[in-house]
This record gives sequence, C-alpha cells and structure tokens, in this order.
Amino acid sequence: MVVKYKADPAKVIASRLSNPFASLQKIADPFHISREWVRRILVRANVATAAVRVIRLCGICEKPLKSNQLKHCSRSCRHQASIAEAVCSNCGKVFQLPKGQFTARKKRHLSNYFFCSKVCYGQYFGKNYGFLSHPENINTPKRSSR
Repeated sequence: MVVKYKADPAKVIASRLSNPFASLQKIADPFHISREWVRRILVRANVATAAVRVIRLCGICEKPLKSNQLKHCSRSCRHQASIAEAVCSNCGKVFQLPKGQFTARKKRHLSNYFFCSKVCYGQYFGKNYGFLSHPENINTPKRSSR
C-alpha cells in the first residue's frame, strides 16, 4: 500500500529535528496537514512525537518548578522576590521595602528620597528644608497671642 502525503516527509522530519520543543500542530501548520499526519510520519521514521518539555527553574533558588507553579518554588522564594533593597537618604542604612512601592517611587522620580523610618524622614527634611537650612529663623521672637 502506497501512502500519498501532501507534504514531503523528509521536510516534516527535519522540522521536528530542528525544533524539538514544537507541538505537532505547530509542525503541521506550515505544511497544511493535520497533526495526525505529522504523528504518523514521525512514527514511521522512528522519531519522537512528543515535544521536549522545558524545565522551568525558580527565579530565586533555581530549583526545578512543578508543572502548576508559575515562577517560584515556595512562599519564601515568592516573598523574597517581592522585596527590594533601598538605602536611607538620611542615615545610609540599607533596608527593605515592597518592590511595587520601590518601582512606583522610581516612576515618579522620587528615587532620591527613601527613608528607613519616620525619624530619618523628619531629620532629613528638617535639616534640608526646615529651620536648620535657614539659621536666621531659629531665634526669631514668637508672636504674642491676643
């Protein structure tokens, strides 16, 4: 029995060998044949029909991920990925804050002003914009109340 193909089997096999990650449907589409025909051609040629699966790794610890996990292998890795490190503008201390807050401040061009606490925030703005930046205002008499 002679089987007539719409596509050259050698080209279909070459397509599988050149791209082992492609599904049968993606191999079949350029040749305008069904994925079943691609499967039959590959079986007759003793070529693997299943696409090679890509092993995805965790973004933090680089352990292999299970099929249902998206980016991280555990809650601790997911938490670690959502934290950014910044340097306090007042004391120079390195501290952590949520990555979303860090990127939002960067977008608003407020990247020069990261503070580790309210105390550092107050000291910085008091030093740069308050009475300490204008010494002439320190010893001014208070207004009397009526």
